[in-house]
Amino acid sequence: MATRQVVDFFRTRFKSSDGSIDGTDLLESLKTKLLTVNVVLSDAEEKQITNPFVKEWVDELKNVVYQAEDLLDEIATLALALPEVRSSKSVVNDYCKTLQSRLGKIISKLENIAKHRDVLGLKESSGGKLYQRLPTTSLVDECKKFEALTEAKFLRTFLSLGPLSKSSSGSNYVNSSIFEMVLPNLSCLRALSLPDCKIFEFPDIFGNLKHLRFLDFSRTEIEALPKSTCFLYNLQTLILSDCAKLMEMPPEFGRLKNLQILTTFVISNSTGASSISELGGLLHLRDKLSISELQNVQDSTDAENAKLKDKEYVKEFAFCWNNNGLDQQRETDVLEKLRPHKNVEKISIQGYNGTKLPDWFGDPSFDNMVILRISDCKYCSSFPPLGQLSSLQELHIQKCPELIGKLPDHFPSLELLYIDQCCKLDFPSDDITDYRNLQDLQIKNSCDPLTKITLSFFNKLKHFQIQDCRNLNCIEVSNDLHQELKLLQHFEISNCNDLEVFSGGRIHSPNLTSFSVSNCNSLQSMPEHMHTPKLTSFSVSNCNSLESMPKYMHTPKLTSFLVSNCKSLQSMPKHMHTPKLTSNCNSLQPMPKHMNTPKLTSFSVSNCNSLQSMPEHMHAPNLTSFSVSNCNSLRSVPKHMYTPKLTSFSVSNCNSLQSLPKHIHTPKLTSNCNGFQSMPKHMHTPKLISFSVSNCNSLRSMPEHMHAPDLTSFSLESFPNGGLPPKLKTLLLEKCDRLTVHNDWGLNNKALLTCLTIIGGCSNVESFPDEGLLPASLEFIQISEFPDLETLNLNGLQHLTLLKDLRINSSCLKRLSVKGTLPISLSSLSITGHSCLTQLCQKDEGDYWPKISHIQIREINGDII
Repeated sequence: MATRQVVDFFRTRFKSSDGSIDGTDLLESLKTKLLTVNVVLSDAEEKQITNPFVKEWVDELKNVVYQAEDLLDEIATLALALPEVRSSKSVVNDYCKTLQSRLGKIISKLENIAKHRDVLGLKESSGGKLYQRLPTTSLVDECKKFEALTEAKFLRTFLSLGPLSKSSSGSNYVNSSIFEMVLPNLSCLRALSLPDCKIFEFPDIFGNLKHLRFLDFSRTEIEALPKSTCFLYNLQTLILSDCAKLMEMPPEFGRLKNLQILTTFVISNSTGASSISELGGLLHLRDKLSISELQNVQDSTDAENAKLKDKEYVKEFAFCWNNNGLDQQRETDVLEKLRPHKNVEKISIQGYNGTKLPDWFGDPSFDNMVILRISDCKYCSSFPPLGQLSSLQELHIQKCPELIGKLPDHFPSLELLYIDQCCKLDFPSDDITDYRNLQDLQIKNSCDPLTKITLSFFNKLKHFQIQDCRNLNCIEVSNDLHQELKLLQHFEISNCNDLEVFSGGRIHSPNLTSFSVSNCNSLQSMPEHMHTPKLTSFSVSNCNSLESMPKYMHTPKLTSFLVSNCKSLQSMPKHMHTPKLTSNCNSLQPMPKHMNTPKLTSFSVSNCNSLQSMPEHMHAPNLTSFSVSNCNSLRSVPKHMYTPKLTSFSVSNCNSLQSLPKHIHTPKLTSNCNGFQSMPKHMHTPKLISFSVSNCNSLRSMPEHMHAPDLTSFSLESFPNGGLPPKLKTLLLEKCDRLTVHNDWGLNNKALLTCLTIIGGCSNVESFPDEGLLPASLEFIQISEFPDLETLNLNGLQHLTLLKDLRINSSCLKRLSVKGTLPISLSSLSITGHSCLTQLCQKDEGDYWPKISHIQIREINGDII
C-alpha cells in the first residue's frame, strides 16, 4: 500500500496529539479499514447494477480510495523532495499536521462506509477488487474536447487514440500549447499516454502532476524530456520506445526512485544531461532497458556506477553505439563495466567498436540467457566462448566482418542460428557434437571457411537457408531413411557458386513444403530421390551446369514447379507430379508424355528454344492458368487437356506452333505465333472471363462455336460466328486493319459494356461514332490512330449518360462536328494530335469552349485548360 519511504516518513513525522499513536499506527488503521470493505467489494460491484443504493455506496468508496491514494502520493513526494525542503522543520511540521488531519478524515469516512455494508446486505468473498479498480478514463481523440478537459480536475487517465490534432498537411502534429492549456489543471492524473503523436517538444509542466505513474511518449518526434520529468517521484512507467529523435535524458534522472519500467535511456555529451550513472539509483527497474548513444560515455567508471549487475529484475538489455570507433579502448572498457545481473535473459549489442567482446560475455553464470544478438561490430575480432551458455536458444550475429573463430560444436539448447555478413566466422561441419534442438539455420554471405554441411546433424531442423557461401561445395543428405529430416519445412540455397553436389542422393522429408535452389552455377545434379509428400513449391533457377533433375519425385501436393535459366538441363523427372514453370532452359527437349497433376493450379513454360513438344495428355482438374511463351521450336501443345477449372490460357511468341489442343476448355491469349493457322472449332468455356488474340499473321479463322457465358473482356482481329458474348464488359480492338466497327455487331445491345478501346485499323472511317452505334452503359471510350477520321460526331455520344472519360488521339483529325454537345456526365476529356484545337478550345474565347466548359478535366494537346 505504501513504499518504504512513505512508511519511514510516517514513523518519524506523524504523531497523535497526546503522543500515544505514531504514524505507523495511522497507516495500519487505514489498511484495516480498506480491508474491511474490500472483502465485500466483489458482491457490491455485482449488486450495484440493479440496486442504486449499492451503486451510491461503491461510488463513495471509490472517491475515498482516490483521496487516500492522493494523500500517499503527496507524502511520497515530500519524502523524496529536495533535501533543503525536508530540513525546514517548521515547513514540514505544518504540512504534516495538514496531512494528518486529512488522513483522519479519510479513516473516518471509511469507518462510516464500513458500517453500511451490513445494512446493504453485502457478503464477504475472497475476490475483492479494490486494488484492481479501473480509474476514470478519458479517451481523447478530437481537438475540440481539449478546452472542456481543463475542467476535468479529477481526471485519472489521459489516453490518446491516434491523432490529437492535424496540420494542414494532414499529419497528426500536436502543438505544445494544447498541453500547456490542459495538463496543469489535471493534478489527479495517474496516466498520460501519447504514443504515435507528432510531438516535437513537450512543455515543462510536470511539476503539478505529482500523482503521475504512467507516461508514454513512444513513437513520437520528441527530442528531449522536460526537466520537470525528474520531479515525478511516483512515476513507475516511462515508455520511450522508437523515439528516434530523442537526444538526451533530463538532469538528475536518478530522482525517479519508484521507476520500474524504463524502455530507453539515451546518453548525451551535452552539459547538464543525465549520465549513465543516474541509472545506479533506480533499484526497481525490470523487464527491458535499451541504453543508446554509448559512445558518449566519457569514463568507464560512469558505466560501473550504473550498477547494471544489481538490477536483477531487468531481463533484457540492449547496448547501442553510434559512431565510427573514435576510441576503441574506451568502448571496450565501458562494455566490460556494463555487466548485467546473472538473471538476464536477452542481450543485444549493436554498433560496438571495440576489438573484443567483454570477458563476462560467455560466462556460464548466465544460465538464464536465451537470446543473444551481436550486430554492426565491425572491429570485433575475437569470438567469445558462447558454448558455455547452456540455455541459449537464439544466436544472431550480423555485420561483424572481422569476427574470427569457429562456432561451438556443442549447443544443446540452441533453436535458431542466424549469421549474416560475417565472412571470417566458421561453422562446424564434420565435428558437430550436439545441435539437437536446432530448428532454424540461416547463413548469409558468411563463413568463408565452410565447405560442407551435413544435414543429418540437425534432426529437428525446420528452416534451412544458405546464401552467398562462396566456398561451400557439398550439401550432404542421407541414403538412410532412419536419418530423415522429419520436421524440415523450408529448404533454400542460393548464390553458392562452388556448390557441386548433393551427396547421399536422397531427401526424405515428410513435412517439407518449399524447396528452392538458385544461382549455383557449379551444381551438376539434384538429389536422385525426393520423398516429400507435402511439398507444394519446387524451384530451380540459374544453375547453368545442372544437367538433370531428381529422377524420382513423390510430390502429390505440389502446386508450383519452376525450372528456369538452366542452360545445360536435358531432362525432367521421369515421374513428375506437378510442373508449373520451365523457362530459359535451351537444352531441354522432351517433357513427360503424360501429366497426371491433380493439384496443379498454374502451368507455364517459357524461353526453352529446343523444346519441340508438350505432354500429349494433361490431366489437371484444378488447373486455372496455362502459359507457353518464347519457345520457337514448339510445334504443339498438349493434344488432350482435362482442365475444367481453367480460366487463363496463353500461348505467345511460339513461331513454329501450328495448332491448339483439339479439346480446349478455356483459351485466354494467343499472340505473336506467326505459324498459327487455326483454333478449335468448338470452344466450351463456361469459366472464361478474358479472350485475346493478336499478331497471329497466319490465323485464318476463329472457333465456329463459342460457349462463354461469363466472358467479360474480348480482344481479337475477327469475330466468331454468332456475335459478341452477352456479359461483355470490356472490348479492345488493336490494329485490326480488316476490322471496321459497324451496327451489325450489336454493340448497342451490350448493356454491361462499360469500356471500349479502339487503337488503329478502322480504315475509311471518316466519322465516328454513328448515331445508335454505342450502348448507353459506356463509361470509358478511347479511340486513336484512325487514319481517315475527319469528324467526331457528338450526336453519336448524346445518349451516353454514364460516360465519364473520353480520349481521342489522331494526328489526322481535321475538325470537330458542331452538331450537338458532349454528355453532361463527362468529367474528363483528352484530345491530342491536332494543333488547331488548342485555339478552338481556349477558355472563354475558343469556338468549342461552350461544348467543353462543363468538364472538370480538359486536356488538349497535352495542356490542361
